[in-house]
Amino acid sequence: MTRPRLPGYRGTGATAPFGDLLRSHAGVAMEGYFWRFSLPDGRALVALCGINQGPEGSWATLGVATSGGALVLADPRGAVADPSRLGVRVGEAFVADAGRLRVSVPGADVDVRVTDPVPWPRRGLGGSSVFQAVPALNQYWHPWLLGGTARGTAVVEGREWSLDDAQVYCEKNWGREGFPTPGGGGRRTSPTPPAPAWRSPEAR
Repeated sequence: MTRPRLPGYRGTGATAPFGDLLRSHAGVAMEGYFWRFSLPDGRALVALCGINQGPEGSWATLGVATSGGALVLADPRGAVADPSRLGVRVGEAFVADAGRLRVSVPGADVDVRVTDPVPWPRRGLGGSSVFQAVPALNQYWHPWLLGGTARGTAVVEGREWSLDDAQVYCEKNWGREGFPTPGGGGRRTSPTPPAPAWRSPEAR
């Protein structure tokens, strides 16, 4: 199949077959990232980051939740996604790539590395199947990591978690609609200054 070569094609949210679904789709209204850590004893912890674009610039919807009912939300400014590979940074509040996740917001601190990754096995198409190539859909979806082993810790609302040996699942979604407005509720962080360009998660 010939890849579409329309101007701004990827900016509509579309990705040609065999294209890179993990790097950012600059131009969409929302690009979201989700991690789930499932422990052998049945407990689970999830972390998410949605990068939202609006008339006043970018901001993030951040969340950390546990199977015990703890929930921490934040909506800081200054979110940026990696244009060359999977990666997201919101100041120092949320920094992640395919191998590491760090979250530091009031009420939650997470620092985890992922080993033994089991990536999505089909090179040609992602979770949205052939619809990934259709421009300007409201939402696209891709489960990019189907397994892996966690090494790290989390502290959520004062409770410490060892995430060592947790199984990892990750996905991302993006599209032209479906994001909340800034300050939409939950426990908030102080606004962070906009990041002028992508910096890797290892940058300090």
